[in-house]
Amino acid sequence: MSLIDYMDIIGTFVFAVAGGLRAMRHDLDLLGVMVLSVATGVGGGIIRDMLLGATPVAAIQSELYLGVCIAGGLVVFFAGNRVATEWNRVAIIDAIGLGIFAAIGGAKGLEYGLGPIGVMITAALTASCGGIDNHAHLT
Repeated sequence: MSLIDYMDIIGTFVFAVAGGLRAMRHDLDLLGVMVLSVATGVGGGIIRDMLLGATPVAAIQSELYLGVCIAGGLVVFFAGNRVATEWNRVAIIDAIGLGIFAAIGGAKGLEYGLGPIGVMITAALTASCGGIDNHAHLT
């Protein structure tokens, strides 16, 4: 696995934690935390891949990403107060994740032959909605 693969997994986890924390702020149960964790962790990548016609989307090609999102949701559900107190540290990692996901989304747009505006759109979607890339060797 490359450094980008590891960063992608870490970013997915951090995004899942952020989604889980949002669910906890609204007093959702375990299912609600899991749904928001998964949607936040891989949502941007799913939207991007669907727009590009990259099917099946990367999020369902490897169970690793779903597992990472579920792990993030479980951490928040069972240790939410502790995670919330450490949020400043998590936010720094989240900001790094935004940059990584923007780069990954832009690269996927380039891979599909998009022009500058299309690349910016795929980068922004992937970063702002959470994301994953299609790493066939992770399956």
